Amino acid sequence: MFVNTVLDFLLVALAVFVLVRQVSRLRRKQEAATVPATRDCPFCYSTVSARATRCAFCTAELKPAGV
Repeated sequence: MFVNTVLDFLLVALAVFVLVRQVSRLRRKQEAATVPATRDCPFCYSTVSARATRCAFCTAELKPAGV
């Protein structure tokens, strides 16, 4: 009876461990995939949209965000 209880506990603990590990791995992938929505202008240091091609404050041309 005691051996069965210990074996049941170990199986449940292993299942919970694997589940938590997989959820943690998925969260890391989602965090790495997110792209920031804003960036700083290299000339006036104001915050502009990441998709912007010109700064709204100093009208400087900005390189595309991916480059």
